[in-house]
Amino acid sequence: MTELDYPTFIERYREGKLVFGMPSDYARRFFTEISGEALISKIGEDLRFERFLIMLCMIISWWGFLISLPLAIWAFHWWAIVAIPAAAIFRYGHLRRGPIGRQSISFEILALAVATLGPPIVGWGTRIHVWLVLLAISLLTARLIYFLSSRMVRGLVLRNPKAYDFLSRDLQVIDNSAVKVESA
Repeated sequence: MTELDYPTFIERYREGKLVFGMPSDYARRFFTEISGEALISKIGEDLRFERFLIMLCMIISWWGFLISLPLAIWAFHWWAIVAIPAAAIFRYGHLRRGPIGRQSISFEILALAVATLGPPIVGWGTRIHVWLVLLAISLLTARLIYFLSSRMVRGLVLRNPKAYDFLSRDLQVIDNSAVKVESA
């Protein structure tokens, strides 16, 4: 929560005297649970494109995972008995840590690169390759939900005073002006 008026908030942010953010699960809910008309009336800005991106990531994430399940049977045959539960447990763990902490997509980009480049190098077949890429895309889009939500809320607050007023109770602001950095 912040008690600063908008011009002071922006000035202190630009001077590097404060940093701010919002819990990424709040940011995601801001784009998915509040209607577009309500957002327009509250903040005076149409966020249709931003909402579309978040919803698209949600759809791709879930459909990618659901399509990967029968593909696992195609790729692994009887070993799918192991592959499907292992993928489901990994995805569950990945989803659980999605809204926690600083949002980064480094792991997911690396997983997609390995899934794309690894199987041909190792000599695995096309079936396993397709399954791994689809699973990696599912993980990446699941993380993008929170990554993009956090970034878009941050940009919105920096450019729109009404959004700042609307979201100020959920913003986490850290004042850096009292922190002294000593050089070695």
